[in-house]
Amino acid sequence: MPPLPIPTSVAFFLEVIVPGLIGTLLAHPLLPEWARLGSGASGLAGLAAVAVIFGLTIHLLRMPLVELAMGRFWPGRIRNWRVSSIQRWADNLRAQPAQAQSSNGLPDVAAFHRLWDLRGLDLLVAGPGWKRIAYCPTMVGNGYFAFTTDLYMAFEVEHRLMGSPVAMWEAQKAATRLWYLMSKDQRDELRELGAANVALHRLTVAAIVVLVAYLIDIAISPGLLRRDLAMAALCLVVARVTYVAGLSELQSFIASARALTMALDRDTVQAIRAYLDFAAKQAAQQAQGQRQDAEPAGGDREAKPPLETR
Repeated sequence: MPPLPIPTSVAFFLEVIVPGLIGTLLAHPLLPEWARLGSGASGLAGLAAVAVIFGLTIHLLRMPLVELAMGRFWPGRIRNWRVSSIQRWADNLRAQPAQAQSSNGLPDVAAFHRLWDLRGLDLLVAGPGWKRIAYCPTMVGNGYFAFTTDLYMAFEVEHRLMGSPVAMWEAQKAATRLWYLMSKDQRDELRELGAANVALHRLTVAAIVVLVAYLIDIAISPGLLRRDLAMAALCLVVARVTYVAGLSELQSFIASARALTMALDRDTVQAIRAYLDFAAKQAAQQAQGQRQDAEPAGGDREAKPPLETR
């Protein structure tokens, strides 16, 4: 008998089965009788079917969800307010003075705990002068956008150092081809590295969807108010915990992905890019000055005789 065409990878299990199953268990009181645990084997089969369908639905909506995290579908004012809030957080974090060392020469305890906050800056785009720039209204969206921007700038610097006159276009093509030029083992390794953060963030989405379902049920059936409020609170806690845990996993994944795909640190890339921009500007100014020196002054030009007309 040939094997069933069902994916059995760890990434598929974490990204599809786990969010669908936990989301379905959170919504268990809202499920019909044929999909509840108390209905015997048929109920268990129905519950498993609902869990798979729920997980696959979130998986199929992965691109709109990523675009939503990056700021699409947001009202303009709310999106700008969130981006400004994240930017202020990053600026304040970088503006904090460095903690002094303790008497034994080791870093201060407060400075050690501050490292956990500084890790969040890895999810923002690296700007000139070691600045971090927020472009998206969520930290998840900023993380994915920052990694894409890092790849593009690294390839741009590489092509500019090679003297390419169209480095920007070459960088776009190189960043797009990178995934397909990797070996299968490296692609599988990256998939497994990113499976945990994808699973946690999809579980966040599942918990939010179930939370909305409970709020709708409260409006429709107020007789079950206590049960629905308790389950809605549980969904809110699950969404918050998985979102924070997913951010930590996303930071680790992006750090590993940068190490596997980029030869230089992204701040080093920015420093080289700034130097190349400065050198190009200096060369343009020097060339302009040479052209001006080569042109004769207006008073030194020989007056041409007027054309003779008959």
